[in-house]
Amino acid sequence: MGFFKTLFTGKEDTPEKEIQNKEKRNFDVLKYDGMQALKMGKVDYAIKCFEHALAIDEDADVHCSLASALIARDRLEDATEQYVKLHDLLPDNAAFPVELSDLYFQLEDYEKMEYWCNEALKIDSTLARPHYLLAKKCKAQKDLINAIVQITQAIGAKSDFYEAYLLRAKILCEMMQYAEAEKDVDFIIEHSDADEDVLFQKAVVCIGLGKQEDAQTLFGRVIEINPFIPQAYMELSKIQLEQGHSDEAMRVIEEGIEQNPEAPELFHARGGLRLMSGDKEGAAADMKKSLELSPEDGKQLSGKFTNMEDVMLEAYNKINPYNFSIKI
Repeated sequence: MGFFKTLFTGKEDTPEKEIQNKEKRNFDVLKYDGMQALKMGKVDYAIKCFEHALAIDEDADVHCSLASALIARDRLEDATEQYVKLHDLLPDNAAFPVELSDLYFQLEDYEKMEYWCNEALKIDSTLARPHYLLAKKCKAQKDLINAIVQITQAIGAKSDFYEAYLLRAKILCEMMQYAEAEKDVDFIIEHSDADEDVLFQKAVVCIGLGKQEDAQTLFGRVIEINPFIPQAYMELSKIQLEQGHSDEAMRVIEEGIEQNPEAPELFHARGGLRLMSGDKEGAAADMKKSLELSPEDGKQLSGKFTNMEDVMLEAYNKINPYNFSIKI
């Protein structure tokens, strides 16, 4: 090979050049194999390819792909390292600080999240998403006033940011400002194809405004669209119970359990309804099932009572979804 190169170019590659060419070939193969593996869902193999490729060369595309693969494996801390390196490689690209903000929100590291939101806004002050993420942080910290300020800035930066309108509606509902929240959900419904999350929030608004029948219809629509939302069955059952339709309330909860057999809150609800009707045995079975599905709730009760009946009463008076007090 060296003879032909010398013949046609008059030059022969040095050992250093040969090493560089080999590394370049290895990098290209690792990058290509990693990309193909990621497309095929072979995430662990893709991660290995990308890590070996980056040992050869710092490549932005590979860092991006590795971050995606790490997120797919729920390795969020490791993914943040990739986005920090991407920010170092491309400091004028605001997308990477935004991704870091989102990851740190999921990790509940609000200090770092706020830092990277502000970094993104330094790069591009017109961005909407950093304000949206800051609003989510404020909401999580129960700072609802500043949450409203941030989400309003996000909407000001992007008038069709429907996700932000929905978040503002949720925050306004927490503040019991249902009339204002209704304006936001109605805007989404008017200007987009409202999904189950929007319809659910509209139903919550209707409850706050005393429109029980409208809420009942909306929760029914939510279940039709997506039967895998336990809270929709809970809310619909609660409305039925408030109207004195205990049999219908039970039917709704049992339908919810059929569709969502791993939802502890639905077993809580059915147990509460059974206990109200005097079915202590059924209530105890549901409480046992709910605590199997959500052991954390059981930690609040262990060691406090001497008999099953006391445990049942405490459990349902403390965590039942209907906020009624049960007595036997």
